Amino acid sequence: MKKLLLLSAIACTLFSCEEKRTVEKSVKITRDQNGTTTTTTAEKAEGDTATKPDFETGKVELNIKRTHHFSDPTKPDNFALHLTGPSLLKSTIHFTITDPKGTTIFLDTLTAADLEASMVYEMKTNKPTEQEREAFVKKRLNEFFDDKNFSTPAIAPNDMYDRIYGNEKSWNAIKNDPKSISFNYLIGKENGQRIAYSRLEKKVMHVGNFGG
Repeated sequence: MKKLLLLSAIACTLFSCEEKRTVEKSVKITRDQNGTTTTTTAEKAEGDTATKPDFETGKVELNIKRTHHFSDPTKPDNFALHLTGPSLLKSTIHFTITDPKGTTIFLDTLTAADLEASMVYEMKTNKPTEQEREAFVKKRLNEFFDDKNFSTPAIAPNDMYDRIYGNEKSWNAIKNDPKSISFNYLIGKENGQRIAYSRLEKKVMHVGNFGG
């Protein structure tokens, strides 16, 4: 139930200045089973290196994957984050959950800014450096699928239904299932989302909130 897949990221940036110089820079981020993150960077330049080009855009791509029981108590689902953009801090993140049959049962789109917003509660200065901001976003990405973000049962006994959650009958069915599992993730500073799978509706439902 807690099997952790390899966490890996590959960011590749290719720049050119007229036809004189090409610089290829690659960054690889890996995370082992103990949660230790290692970053390696390599850069290769070809052509005329006398004139430094004006680097304007690049490409960053990051994939994070994890398996965890969610929609089916006997077979794990695949949780994934796919990040793309011109830089880590200007990236878009697609969060998907795919069932054991390969069907996508949940999709949400976030930005690096959504993950960075909660940094305000940990800032030691009024203006963190770009490196500090990137480190915080990487930390949020690395912890996104941690076990602490899954809960069983999905809905606590004292939680109350709200119409924003959708069908009340389906919500109560999840609440009354002691084996139901929720996943919690934070958007922005305080917008905590709690989701769970509804067997009645055969889809993922918004079942609660946390944070401010």
